Amino acid sequence: MTNKLYLDDAYMRGCVSTVVRKETGTHGDILVLDTTCFYPEGGGQPCDTGTIAGHRVTHVCANDGEVLHHIEGRCTDRTVECMLDWDRRIDHMQQHTGQHIISHVIFRHFGAETESLHIGARHSTIDIPITELTGDDIRTIEDEANAIIREDHPIHCYVVRTVDIGKLRKAPTVGNDVRIVEIEGIEKTPCGGTHCSSSAEVGLVHIPHWHKKGHCWRIEFVCGLRCLTLLREHGAVINAMSARLDAPPSSLDERLCALKEEKEALYRRTQDLMRQRARLDLEKALHDAWNVDGVKIVSASYDEVERARELARLAVTTKRCVALAATCSSRGATLFFASSKDSGIDVRDAMNEALAPIEGRGGGSMHFATGHGPAGGAMPEALRRAWKVVAGER
Repeated sequence: MTNKLYLDDAYMRGCVSTVVRKETGTHGDILVLDTTCFYPEGGGQPCDTGTIAGHRVTHVCANDGEVLHHIEGRCTDRTVECMLDWDRRIDHMQQHTGQHIISHVIFRHFGAETESLHIGARHSTIDIPITELTGDDIRTIEDEANAIIREDHPIHCYVVRTVDIGKLRKAPTVGNDVRIVEIEGIEKTPCGGTHCSSSAEVGLVHIPHWHKKGHCWRIEFVCGLRCLTLLREHGAVINAMSARLDAPPSSLDERLCALKEEKEALYRRTQDLMRQRARLDLEKALHDAWNVDGVKIVSASYDEVERARELARLAVTTKRCVALAATCSSRGATLFFASSKDSGIDVRDAMNEALAPIEGRGGGSMHFATGHGPAGGAMPEALRRAWKVVAGER
Protein backbone atom coordinates (compact mmCIF):
# COMPACT_ATOMS: atom_id res chain seq x y z
CA MET A 1 0.00 0.00 0.00
CA THR A 2 1.49 3.32 -1.11
CA ASN A 3 1.27 6.26 1.29
CA LYS A 4 -0.48 8.94 -0.80
CA LEU A 5 0.74 12.31 0.40
CA TYR A 6 -1.43 14.30 -2.02
CA LEU A 7 -4.56 13.23 -0.11
CA ASP A 8 -3.45 15.27 2.92
CA ASP A 9 -1.42 18.01 1.22
CA ALA A 10 -2.14 18.89 -2.40
CA TYR A 11 0.45 21.68 -2.21
CA MET A 12 3.41 19.36 -1.63
CA ARG A 13 5.63 19.83 -4.68
CA GLY A 14 8.04 16.99 -3.97
CA CYS A 15 9.16 14.32 -1.54
CA VAL A 16 11.90 11.78 -0.86
CA SER A 17 10.75 8.19 -1.26
CA THR A 18 12.02 4.64 -1.18
CA VAL A 19 11.62 2.30 -4.15
CA VAL A 20 9.90 -0.82 -2.81
CA ARG A 21 9.43 -2.56 -6.14
CA LYS A 22 10.59 -2.07 -9.70
CA GLU A 23 9.28 -3.54 -12.95
CA THR A 24 10.72 -3.25 -16.44
CA GLY A 25 8.41 -1.49 -18.86
CA THR A 26 8.59 -0.99 -22.62
CA HIS A 27 10.11 2.50 -22.48
CA GLY A 28 11.49 2.54 -18.95
CA ASP A 29 11.03 1.29 -15.42
CA ILE A 30 7.77 1.17 -13.50
CA LEU A 31 8.37 2.12 -9.86
CA VAL A 32 6.33 1.44 -6.74
CA LEU A 33 7.33 3.80 -3.92
CA ASP A 34 6.65 3.61 -0.20
CA THR A 35 5.25 7.14 -0.34
CA THR A 36 4.35 9.45 -3.22
CA CYS A 37 3.23 12.98 -3.98
CA PHE A 38 2.16 11.97 -7.53
CA TYR A 39 -1.58 11.81 -8.16
CA PRO A 40 -2.51 8.75 -10.27
CA GLU A 41 -4.98 9.07 -13.12
CA GLY A 42 -8.55 8.56 -11.95
CA GLY A 43 -11.95 10.12 -11.38
CA GLY A 44 -11.71 12.14 -14.58
CA GLN A 45 -8.50 13.86 -13.43
CA PRO A 46 -5.26 13.16 -15.33
CA CYS A 47 -2.17 12.03 -13.47
CA ASP A 48 0.64 14.24 -12.28
CA THR A 49 3.93 14.29 -14.15
CA GLY A 50 7.40 15.37 -13.08
CA THR A 51 10.66 13.59 -12.28
CA ILE A 52 11.85 10.76 -10.03
CA ALA A 53 15.61 10.70 -9.46
CA GLY A 54 15.92 12.91 -12.54
CA HIS A 55 13.94 10.52 -14.75
CA ARG A 56 10.89 11.91 -16.50
CA VAL A 57 7.59 10.55 -15.15
CA THR A 58 5.34 9.85 -18.14
CA HIS A 59 2.34 8.21 -16.47
CA VAL A 60 1.03 7.43 -12.99
CA CYS A 61 -1.76 4.95 -12.27
CA ALA A 62 -3.23 3.13 -9.27
CA ASN A 63 -3.48 -0.64 -8.92
CA ASP A 64 -4.86 -2.41 -5.85
CA GLY A 65 -3.74 0.26 -3.38
CA GLU A 66 -0.34 0.81 -5.00
CA VAL A 67 0.68 3.75 -7.18
CA LEU A 68 2.69 2.80 -10.28
CA HIS A 69 5.09 5.43 -11.64
CA HIS A 70 6.14 4.98 -15.28
CA ILE A 71 9.47 6.67 -15.95
CA GLU A 72 11.79 7.16 -18.89
CA GLY A 73 14.97 5.12 -18.62
CA ARG A 74 16.22 2.83 -15.85
CA CYS A 75 16.41 3.80 -12.19
CA THR A 76 19.15 2.21 -10.07
CA ASP A 77 18.63 4.29 -6.90
CA ARG A 78 16.74 2.97 -3.91
CA THR A 79 16.15 6.34 -2.30
CA VAL A 80 14.75 8.81 -4.84
CA GLU A 81 13.75 12.45 -4.95
CA CYS A 82 10.30 13.08 -6.47
CA MET A 83 9.45 16.46 -8.03
CA LEU A 84 6.08 17.43 -9.49
CA ASP A 85 5.37 19.51 -12.58
CA TRP A 86 3.79 22.17 -10.40
CA ASP A 87 2.08 24.12 -13.19
CA ARG A 88 0.25 20.93 -14.19
CA ARG A 89 -0.73 20.12 -10.59
CA ILE A 90 -2.11 23.58 -9.81
CA ASP A 91 -3.95 23.64 -13.14
CA HIS A 92 -5.67 20.34 -12.36
CA MET A 93 -6.53 21.61 -8.86
CA GLN A 94 -8.19 24.69 -10.36
CA GLN A 95 -10.13 22.64 -12.92
CA HIS A 96 -11.29 20.02 -10.41
CA THR A 97 -12.32 22.48 -7.72
CA GLY A 98 -14.01 24.63 -10.36
CA GLN A 99 -15.95 21.56 -11.49
CA HIS A 100 -17.20 20.96 -7.95
CA ILE A 101 -18.48 24.53 -7.81
CA ILE A 102 -20.16 24.31 -11.23
CA SER A 103 -21.72 20.94 -10.38
CA HIS A 104 -23.02 22.35 -7.08
CA VAL A 105 -24.74 25.25 -8.86
CA ILE A 106 -26.25 22.89 -11.45
CA PHE A 107 -27.49 20.53 -8.73
CA ARG A 108 -29.05 23.43 -6.84
CA HIS A 109 -30.90 24.69 -9.92
CA PHE A 110 -31.75 21.46 -11.75
CA GLY A 111 -31.47 18.74 -9.10
CA ALA A 112 -29.22 16.85 -11.53
CA GLU A 113 -26.00 15.13 -10.54
CA THR A 114 -22.86 15.27 -12.66
CA GLU A 115 -22.53 11.90 -14.40
CA SER A 116 -18.94 12.21 -15.60
CA LEU A 117 -15.92 14.50 -15.57
CA HIS A 118 -13.05 14.73 -18.03
CA ILE A 119 -10.21 17.18 -17.43
CA GLY A 120 -8.52 17.67 -20.79
CA ALA A 121 -5.36 19.47 -21.83
CA ARG A 122 -7.21 22.61 -23.03
CA HIS A 123 -10.70 22.33 -21.62
CA SER A 124 -12.74 20.07 -19.36
CA THR A 125 -16.23 18.60 -19.70
CA ILE A 126 -19.02 17.34 -17.48
CA ASP A 127 -22.16 15.46 -18.52
CA ILE A 128 -25.45 16.50 -16.89
CA PRO A 129 -28.66 14.40 -17.31
CA ILE A 130 -31.18 17.18 -17.96
CA THR A 131 -33.59 17.69 -20.85
CA GLU A 132 -32.91 21.33 -21.68
CA LEU A 133 -30.10 23.85 -21.19
CA THR A 134 -30.35 27.38 -22.54
CA GLY A 135 -27.93 30.25 -22.91
CA ASP A 136 -29.64 31.99 -19.99
CA ASP A 137 -29.11 28.87 -17.87
CA ILE A 138 -25.39 28.89 -18.71
CA ARG A 139 -25.05 32.55 -17.77
CA THR A 140 -26.77 31.87 -14.45
CA ILE A 141 -24.45 28.93 -13.75
CA GLU A 142 -21.38 31.04 -14.61
CA ASP A 143 -22.52 34.00 -12.52
CA GLU A 144 -23.30 31.94 -9.42
CA ALA A 145 -20.14 29.83 -9.72
CA ASN A 146 -17.96 32.92 -9.99
CA ALA A 147 -19.78 34.49 -7.04
CA ILE A 148 -18.83 31.45 -4.92
CA ILE A 149 -15.23 31.84 -6.10
CA ARG A 150 -15.13 35.52 -5.13
CA GLU A 151 -16.58 34.74 -1.69
CA ASP A 152 -13.33 32.87 -0.89
CA HIS A 153 -14.81 29.83 0.87
CA PRO A 154 -12.20 27.66 2.65
CA ILE A 155 -11.94 24.12 1.27
CA HIS A 156 -11.14 21.11 3.45
CA CYS A 157 -10.33 17.51 2.48
CA TYR A 158 -10.72 14.81 5.13
CA VAL A 159 -11.65 11.16 5.61
CA VAL A 160 -14.66 9.97 7.61
CA ARG A 161 -15.47 6.40 8.62
CA THR A 162 -19.22 6.83 8.29
CA VAL A 163 -21.14 9.48 6.42
CA ASP A 164 -24.66 10.87 6.29
CA ILE A 165 -25.42 10.52 2.57
CA GLY A 166 -28.24 13.04 2.85
CA LYS A 167 -25.70 15.79 3.53
CA LEU A 168 -23.67 15.02 0.39
CA ARG A 169 -24.26 16.21 -3.17
CA LYS A 170 -23.65 12.68 -4.43
CA ALA A 171 -23.40 9.25 -2.84
CA PRO A 172 -19.91 7.80 -2.19
CA THR A 173 -18.67 4.76 -4.11
CA VAL A 174 -17.17 3.17 -0.96
CA GLY A 175 -18.90 2.16 2.25
CA ASN A 176 -16.39 3.44 4.81
CA ASP A 177 -13.30 5.66 5.05
CA VAL A 178 -14.86 8.14 2.64
CA ARG A 179 -12.73 11.11 1.61
CA ILE A 180 -14.82 14.27 1.67
CA VAL A 181 -14.08 17.54 -0.13
CA GLU A 182 -15.93 20.30 1.70
CA ILE A 183 -16.37 23.81 0.33
CA GLU A 184 -17.19 25.54 3.60
CA GLY A 185 -20.75 26.86 3.65
CA ILE A 186 -21.47 25.46 0.18
CA GLU A 187 -21.33 21.67 -0.09
CA LYS A 188 -19.71 18.38 0.85
CA THR A 189 -19.03 15.69 -1.71
CA PRO A 190 -16.92 12.50 -1.82
CA CYS A 191 -13.83 12.86 -4.03
CA GLY A 192 -10.29 11.53 -4.21
CA GLY A 193 -8.81 14.32 -6.34
CA THR A 194 -6.50 17.23 -5.60
CA HIS A 195 -8.17 20.55 -4.76
CA CYS A 196 -7.48 24.18 -3.97
CA SER A 197 -7.51 25.29 -0.33
CA SER A 198 -10.06 28.02 -1.04
CA SER A 199 -12.61 28.78 -3.73
CA ALA A 200 -10.80 32.05 -4.56
CA GLU A 201 -7.79 30.08 -5.84
CA VAL A 202 -9.93 28.81 -8.73
CA GLY A 203 -9.78 32.39 -10.02
CA LEU A 204 -12.53 32.27 -12.64
CA VAL A 205 -14.77 29.80 -14.44
CA HIS A 206 -16.12 30.14 -17.96
CA ILE A 207 -18.38 27.88 -20.03
CA PRO A 208 -17.60 28.50 -23.73
CA HIS A 209 -19.58 25.60 -25.22
CA TRP A 210 -22.37 23.16 -24.40
CA HIS A 211 -24.26 20.63 -26.52
CA LYS A 212 -26.61 17.67 -26.31
CA LYS A 213 -24.86 14.32 -25.86
CA GLY A 214 -27.22 11.35 -25.67
CA HIS A 215 -29.51 11.79 -22.66
CA CYS A 216 -27.16 14.41 -21.17
CA TRP A 217 -25.95 17.90 -21.86
CA ARG A 218 -22.17 18.08 -22.18
CA ILE A 219 -20.78 21.28 -20.69
CA GLU A 220 -17.29 22.43 -21.64
CA PHE A 221 -15.59 24.67 -19.11
CA VAL A 222 -12.26 26.30 -18.26
CA CYS A 223 -11.00 27.56 -14.91
CA GLY A 224 -8.15 29.66 -13.57
CA LEU A 225 -5.27 30.41 -15.92
CA ARG A 226 -7.05 28.55 -18.72
CA CYS A 227 -9.57 31.42 -18.78
CA LEU A 228 -6.75 33.87 -19.43
CA THR A 229 -5.35 31.64 -22.19
CA LEU A 230 -8.77 31.39 -23.83
CA LEU A 231 -9.33 35.14 -23.49
CA ARG A 232 -6.01 35.86 -25.21
CA GLU A 233 -6.75 33.40 -28.02
CA HIS A 234 -10.22 34.81 -28.63
CA GLY A 235 -8.91 38.36 -28.39
CA ALA A 236 -6.27 37.65 -31.03
CA VAL A 237 -8.92 36.21 -33.37
CA ILE A 238 -11.28 39.14 -32.81
CA ASN A 239 -8.52 41.71 -33.36
CA ALA A 240 -7.40 39.97 -36.56
CA MET A 241 -10.97 39.82 -37.89
CA SER A 242 -11.56 43.43 -36.92
CA ALA A 243 -8.48 44.51 -38.86
CA ARG A 244 -9.29 42.43 -41.94
CA LEU A 245 -12.92 43.51 -42.08
CA ASP A 246 -12.11 47.12 -41.16
CA ALA A 247 -14.78 47.06 -38.47
CA PRO A 248 -14.70 47.51 -34.68
CA PRO A 249 -15.27 44.37 -32.58
CA SER A 250 -18.78 45.53 -31.66
CA SER A 251 -19.76 45.56 -35.36
CA LEU A 252 -18.20 42.24 -36.39
CA ASP A 253 -21.44 40.26 -36.19
CA GLU A 254 -23.28 42.80 -38.36
CA ARG A 255 -20.38 42.91 -40.84
CA LEU A 256 -20.16 39.11 -41.09
CA CYS A 257 -23.92 38.81 -41.65
CA ALA A 258 -23.67 41.35 -44.47
CA LEU A 259 -20.75 39.47 -46.02
CA LYS A 260 -22.68 36.20 -45.77
CA GLU A 261 -25.66 37.74 -47.55
CA GLU A 262 -23.36 39.14 -50.25
CA LYS A 263 -21.74 35.74 -50.70
CA GLU A 264 -25.09 33.98 -50.98
CA ALA A 265 -26.33 36.54 -53.51
CA LEU A 266 -23.12 36.17 -55.51
CA TYR A 267 -23.47 32.39 -55.41
CA ARG A 268 -27.04 32.56 -56.69
CA ARG A 269 -25.97 34.92 -59.47
CA THR A 270 -23.07 32.62 -60.37
CA GLN A 271 -25.41 29.63 -60.52
CA ASP A 272 -27.78 31.55 -62.80
CA LEU A 273 -24.92 32.48 -65.12
CA MET A 274 -23.67 28.90 -65.17
CA ARG A 275 -27.13 27.65 -66.13
CA GLN A 276 -27.37 30.27 -68.86
CA ARG A 277 -23.96 29.27 -70.18
CA ALA A 278 -24.94 25.59 -70.06
CA ARG A 279 -28.06 26.31 -72.11
CA LEU A 280 -25.92 28.10 -74.69
CA ASP A 281 -23.45 25.20 -74.66
CA LEU A 282 -26.26 22.71 -75.20
CA GLU A 283 -27.85 24.76 -77.99
CA LYS A 284 -24.52 24.92 -79.79
CA ALA A 285 -23.85 21.23 -79.22
CA LEU A 286 -27.33 20.26 -80.43
CA HIS A 287 -26.72 22.20 -83.63
CA ASP A 288 -23.70 19.97 -84.35
CA ALA A 289 -25.14 16.80 -82.78
CA TRP A 290 -25.49 13.41 -84.44
CA ASN A 291 -29.09 12.37 -84.98
CA VAL A 292 -29.56 8.65 -84.51
CA ASP A 293 -33.15 7.55 -85.08
CA GLY A 294 -34.48 10.88 -83.87
CA VAL A 295 -32.25 11.06 -80.80
CA LYS A 296 -29.62 13.78 -80.79
CA ILE A 297 -26.28 12.65 -79.33
CA VAL A 298 -24.14 15.45 -77.89
CA SER A 299 -20.47 14.92 -77.04
CA ALA A 300 -18.45 17.74 -75.44
CA SER A 301 -15.46 18.32 -73.17
CA TYR A 302 -14.68 21.32 -70.98
CA ASP A 303 -12.00 22.57 -68.60
CA GLU A 304 -14.49 23.11 -65.75
CA VAL A 305 -16.25 20.28 -63.94
CA GLU A 306 -19.37 22.35 -63.22
CA ARG A 307 -19.72 23.28 -66.89
CA ALA A 308 -19.72 19.63 -67.95
CA ARG A 309 -22.06 18.62 -65.13
CA GLU A 310 -24.58 21.38 -65.89
CA LEU A 311 -24.72 20.51 -69.58
CA ALA A 312 -25.50 16.90 -68.69
CA ARG A 313 -28.22 17.99 -66.25
CA LEU A 314 -29.94 20.06 -68.92
CA ALA A 315 -29.91 17.12 -71.30
CA VAL A 316 -32.18 15.15 -68.95
CA THR A 317 -35.00 17.64 -69.58
CA THR A 318 -34.27 18.20 -73.29
CA LYS A 319 -36.51 16.36 -75.74
CA ARG A 320 -34.95 13.15 -77.17
CA CYS A 321 -31.38 14.00 -76.19
CA VAL A 322 -28.25 12.24 -74.93
CA ALA A 323 -25.26 14.18 -73.58
CA LEU A 324 -21.76 12.79 -73.13
CA ALA A 325 -19.86 15.49 -71.23
CA ALA A 326 -16.36 15.27 -69.80
CA THR A 327 -13.64 17.32 -68.16
CA CYS A 328 -9.94 16.68 -67.69
CA SER A 329 -7.46 17.99 -65.11
CA SER A 330 -4.24 16.96 -63.41
CA ARG A 331 -6.33 14.70 -61.19
CA GLY A 332 -7.75 12.75 -64.11
CA ALA A 333 -10.91 12.62 -66.21
CA THR A 334 -14.47 13.13 -64.97
CA LEU A 335 -17.47 11.98 -67.00
CA PHE A 336 -21.13 13.06 -66.92
CA PHE A 337 -23.52 11.10 -69.12
CA ALA A 338 -27.24 11.93 -69.30
CA SER A 339 -30.29 11.03 -71.36
CA SER A 340 -33.82 12.39 -71.56
CA LYS A 341 -36.57 10.06 -70.43
CA ASP A 342 -38.10 9.97 -73.91
CA SER A 343 -34.80 8.86 -75.48
CA GLY A 344 -35.09 5.30 -74.20
CA ILE A 345 -31.32 5.15 -73.64
CA ASP A 346 -29.67 3.84 -70.46
CA VAL A 347 -26.44 5.83 -70.03
CA ARG A 348 -25.08 3.37 -67.48
CA ASP A 349 -24.08 1.06 -70.33
CA ALA A 350 -22.12 3.87 -71.97
CA MET A 351 -20.51 4.77 -68.64
CA ASN A 352 -19.39 1.20 -68.00
CA GLU A 353 -17.70 1.13 -71.41
CA ALA A 354 -16.06 4.54 -70.94
CA LEU A 355 -14.56 3.83 -67.53
CA ALA A 356 -12.02 1.29 -68.78
CA PRO A 357 -9.77 3.72 -70.75
CA ILE A 358 -9.57 6.22 -67.87
CA GLU A 359 -9.07 3.40 -65.31
CA GLY A 360 -12.01 4.76 -63.41
CA ARG A 361 -15.04 3.96 -61.33
CA GLY A 362 -18.54 5.32 -61.47
CA GLY A 363 -22.26 4.72 -61.38
CA GLY A 364 -25.64 6.34 -61.38
CA SER A 365 -29.15 5.94 -62.73
CA MET A 366 -30.57 5.13 -66.16
CA HIS A 367 -30.72 8.80 -67.11
CA PHE A 368 -27.73 10.28 -65.24
CA ALA A 369 -24.37 8.67 -64.48
CA THR A 370 -20.97 9.94 -63.37
CA GLY A 371 -17.47 8.50 -63.40
CA HIS A 372 -13.90 9.46 -62.62
CA GLY A 373 -10.51 7.97 -63.37
CA PRO A 374 -6.87 9.02 -63.03
CA ALA A 375 -5.96 8.42 -66.70
CA GLY A 376 -7.04 11.83 -67.97
CA GLY A 377 -5.18 11.49 -71.25
CA ALA A 378 -7.59 8.73 -72.28
CA MET A 379 -10.66 10.98 -72.05
CA PRO A 380 -11.14 11.23 -75.87
CA GLU A 381 -11.09 7.43 -76.12
CA ALA A 382 -13.61 7.19 -73.28
CA LEU A 383 -16.00 9.55 -75.07
CA ARG A 384 -15.52 7.66 -78.34
CA ARG A 385 -16.44 4.34 -76.73
CA ALA A 386 -19.45 5.85 -74.99
CA TRP A 387 -20.66 7.39 -78.26
CA LYS A 388 -20.46 4.01 -80.00
CA VAL A 389 -22.53 2.36 -77.28
CA VAL A 390 -25.22 5.04 -77.41
CA ALA A 391 -25.35 5.15 -81.19
CA GLY A 392 -25.42 1.37 -81.42
CA GLU A 393 -28.50 1.09 -79.28
CA ARG A 394 -30.75 2.85 -81.82
